[in-house]
Amino acid sequence: MRYSAGTPRACARWGERYRPQQGQDAAVELRLGGGSCCRQDLLNISTGGVSFGLERVEPCLASGTRINDVVVHIGRAQIAGSLVIVHVTEGFSVGTVCGAAFTPATEMDRIELSAVLDGLAGMGPRDR
Repeated sequence: MRYSAGTPRACARWGERYRPQQGQDAAVELRLGGGSCCRQDLLNISTGGVSFGLERVEPCLASGTRINDVVVHIGRAQIAGSLVIVHVTEGFSVGTVCGAAFTPATEMDRIELSAVLDGLAGMGPRDR
């Protein structure tokens, strides 16, 4: 099993949040237990977390759940890491939104995340 329930973290992401550019390939790929994989649209990204839309609420995506096999795709960048679900909120105009604390897997993934954020900082709208 690649995910486990844990203690929920406070919903206080640090750092600026950036939305992907319109038309840019941006997704969060979650590899769940049993070999299943789901790819969801990335809504925003920051140094400490991601927010993504859910097409359907997965029972394994509850607050506090840790998923160790995650890839964030944004443009040509692929950033491996893990995440902890902070909230799953239904009723937004985009449907269900999932917010998670994201930790890059390696130093190279951290550098790639930093480069992606630097690129978005100069190009796109920020979320508050």
